[in-house]
Parts: sequence; C-alpha cells; structure tokens
Amino acid sequence: MSQNQQEFINQLPEILHLFSEPVTPHTASELWCRISTPNWDDCLPILLQELQSDDPRVVRLVLAILKMQSETIGPDSFISSIPTITEYLKHEDSLVRQATIHLLSAMQISNDLILSGLKSIMENDESYIATEAALAIIKLNPHEADGLIPYLIDKLRGDDFMIQSLVLENVELTGNHALKLLPHVSELLNEEGCEWDASFVYMKIKGDDAPARKIIGQWKETDNEIIRGTAFELEPEVNKFLNSF
Repeated sequence: MSQNQQEFINQLPEILHLFSEPVTPHTASELWCRISTPNWDDCLPILLQELQSDDPRVVRLVLAILKMQSETIGPDSFISSIPTITEYLKHEDSLVRQATIHLLSAMQISNDLILSGLKSIMENDESYIATEAALAIIKLNPHEADGLIPYLIDKLRGDDFMIQSLVLENVELTGNHALKLLPHVSELLNEEGCEWDASFVYMKIKGDDAPARKIIGQWKETDNEIIRGTAFELEPEVNKFLNSF
C-alpha cells in the first residue's frame, strides 16, 4: 500500500464528516471511487464504525457508499452487517430510514429480518417512505406483488403527485400484476405533475403511444423553453420503446 493510500485511510473518518454536509449522490459516488479501488477491504471496517456515528448525515453518507458498492461490485463484503443495517430502518431521522431502504433494495437480498423491517416502515412511516418500502418489498420478494397491489392502487388514487409518480416509475416491479393497475394509471393521464409518467406506463402496459404523443405535442407548443426541450428529449424514448418490440 502506498503512503498516499494509507494517509487516505487514516483520514477517512474526518473525510466522511467533512463530506456529509450535504450528502448528495455525487458525494457518495466520488468517495466510493476513492475507497473502492484498491482500498475497499481496508476502508470497510472504518465505514462500518462510522455507521455508528451520532451524526445522521454521516450515517446517510456511509449508507449511500455501501449502496454504490452493492450496485457496482456487490454486497458480499458486508452481508454479515445486515442485522446492523436493518436496525437503521428504526432510526429517528427519516432520511436515514430512507437511505437504509435504498441500500437494502440495492443489496437484493431477501430474508425475514429485512422484509419484516420494511413491512414495519410500510405500515407505520410517513407516506412517501412507506411507499418506497412497499416497492422495495416487491423488488426483493416478487411473490409479494399481488398482495400489495391494493396498497399501490390506494397510492395511485391519492392526491400526492410525488407518491403517484414514485409508484408509476416502479410499476414494472409488479410484473404481470401491472394490468390490475391500468385503470388507475388511465385516470392519471391528465393529472398535472404525473401525466408523463402515467402516459409512459400506459404505453408500456398496452403498447399504445397515443397519450404519450399527445403530451409531447402539447409540450412542444408551450412557451416554456424547458418544457419544450423536455418534449424533444422524451420523443426518442417513446420511439426507442416502440422499436424494442
């Protein structure tokens, strides 16, 4: 190990605290790149130690770094820490709970401890995080999808477009059960805030691009330059999807 690598490892606790304000995907990605090669095995014990920090920002950053490792290399090096990680589903900071859901989902490991913790979040937490937990359950254990369709329908019929969009963006997780969501997706085709997500999901389920084309056409005619630009960016996505059949 070079002297620079050893100095980085020695300074890692301080670096985590400095970089935790604020925690962003870019911050986690940058630190993961520094840690992963060739220092991951040497840095992991420090990351797990800092996971015990009293500062929720540091905890969130460590969880985000572990998520990057899971998505890129895999979670094998810290599978033994699943019981510790799962405890953060009970953390008083909602952003820590959310980061824990994201990590567990990325780890793609399903066991009773993880599923029980996620179900507790789904039943007791604030609506957006509860919905993320429900989607994580379906991702980790697809057999749960059918039983959770009524829950997802309830979220689609709610009045929070952010939650509606969250469900719409993850409809594919429900597999063949997505057809049961179609009537409720159709009701959102003209709902401001999630109309594009609804139209794209509608196209994916039915193969009908008319609602998506309609929105793109309307957005192309708007005076808002950002929305017009978005319309021109989305059109190739529709074409690419239809050409994939």
